Amino acid sequence: MSSEIFKRVWQSIVLLSFFIMVIYIPLRILYNQIDSDFLKVSYWIVNLVYLADALLNIRLLNKKDDNNIVNITHNKFRFFLISVDIISAIPFGFISGNIFLELLRLIKVIRIISYIRIIHREATRLSSYLSFVFFLYWLLIAAHLLACGWISLHPDKMKVNLQDEYITSLYWCIQTITTVGYGDIVLSTIPQRIYAMMVMLFGVGVYGFVIGNVANILLKRDPARMQFQNSLERLRSFVNFRSIPSGLQKRIRDYYEYIWKQRLGYNESEFVSGLPDGLKKEVELFLKRDILEKIPLFKGISDKFLREVSLHLRPVVYTPGDYIFKEGDRGNEMYFVIKGKLKILSGDESKILNTLSDGDFFGELALFRDEIRMATVQAATYCDVYTLNKEVFEHVLNNYPDISSQIKKVAEARLKNS
Repeated sequence: MSSEIFKRVWQSIVLLSFFIMVIYIPLRILYNQIDSDFLKVSYWIVNLVYLADALLNIRLLNKKDDNNIVNITHNKFRFFLISVDIISAIPFGFISGNIFLELLRLIKVIRIISYIRIIHREATRLSSYLSFVFFLYWLLIAAHLLACGWISLHPDKMKVNLQDEYITSLYWCIQTITTVGYGDIVLSTIPQRIYAMMVMLFGVGVYGFVIGNVANILLKRDPARMQFQNSLERLRSFVNFRSIPSGLQKRIRDYYEYIWKQRLGYNESEFVSGLPDGLKKEVELFLKRDILEKIPLFKGISDKFLREVSLHLRPVVYTPGDYIFKEGDRGNEMYFVIKGKLKILSGDESKILNTLSDGDFFGELALFRDEIRMATVQAATYCDVYTLNKEVFEHVLNNYPDISSQIKKVAEARLKNS
């Protein structure tokens, strides 16, 4: 198990442990004796988890960070979090016999908030789903604490069954928080009515938060869909002012739908262009390494050169029936097929000479010869293609004279055999 995976698993265990502790301590205060063996065993397991978490964080604190500025800036906060871990790891109630001192251990919530922020920040792909998970996590904790508060207001709480009373109280709290309010539980005392009003106000806040954020979270979760909807709105506005034939309108809609379904609606190039040069090269090489390594011209070439080439590969989408080029056109680009099928046709387009699909490339001779195309290439399906311009390629070669001579030798050998 890698260190990153271990860290995520451990943080999840600590989050679950805090949840158990929040369940146990208020119930233990309300009912001095708890018959549930499960809660008792869980309590001591959580104690071990808290102790292990404190030791792990102390060990991490002693590790030196390469960034001294970060060390200086966050040193005090790190020591504060370690203090939180140590305090929460001490079983005050067991040592002193005063169960109310166990409330000090809920200070662990500060470390829990820190863990949630880290998980949410680093789990980029799942961040939208995690927003719902963590919202539910805090909502359940709040509902439990409010239910315990409601139990404390029961005039004869020591004479009722703990399990029945807790479930009834939790039922009332969730009913009130969600603004359902069946009214099947009667408020018999003034303190209960005051408490109910506070829970109602809390429920209104929760309800407003959910309504105000769910739509925003869903939109952020799928930027490609948002881009698709914006494109359709622009198309509707455009056809209102221009008499576009229905067949052409359909082709435009089909194109946008394809872009959305393939998750290309979020502009990859625009995002990558905002990164610093070093990081940009790493991302571009990661995205395009597989297809570059299939090109015979680039076999055995250093990563440094491939990074430069990958920066200049331009993504293009062709729709069914589009011509990439025709026989007799002047060649100026090489093409790499990411996804889709293309047909290589004879000059009169009466015969299919060959077909190309994912991972294939064509037009590489245009990078070395200033001559016309020898065949016609047409998209048979929607095709995602990378293009490499001749002038850009020559510019990259000029920066790597040793590699340039190596590539030209391979190209000359291929030209002789072509």
